[in-house]
Amino acid sequence: MTWTNIEIAEFLNVCNDTITDWLKAYSKNGIEGILTWKYVGRPSLLTDEQLEKIRQRNNEIPFDNATEALEFIEAEFGVKYTLSWVQKLLKKNWVCHTKKRN
Repeated sequence: MTWTNIEIAEFLNVCNDTITDWLKAYSKNGIEGILTWKYVGRPSLLTDEQLEKIRQRNNEIPFDNATEALEFIEAEFGVKYTLSWVQKLLKKNWVCHTKKRN
């Protein structure tokens, strides 16, 4: 379809690096390479709207710890992060790992 890797990544809501990794696996072993690899990629990117919802929730009732924030993100958006990643997001006040809208 003449899409770039970035356009495919945005459409699938995955990281551009994930598309590159999938293409390498496909080039090396075809479809079988992707299916047997079982690589799920990086966590989904959060939109600005989702981040704003997290910030509002945190302002209304501050998260007691990263585990509580992790559970909130999973329940609200279905995105599964590791605890260490949520700790980083908390430290940076939710300003990283977002999907930028044009």
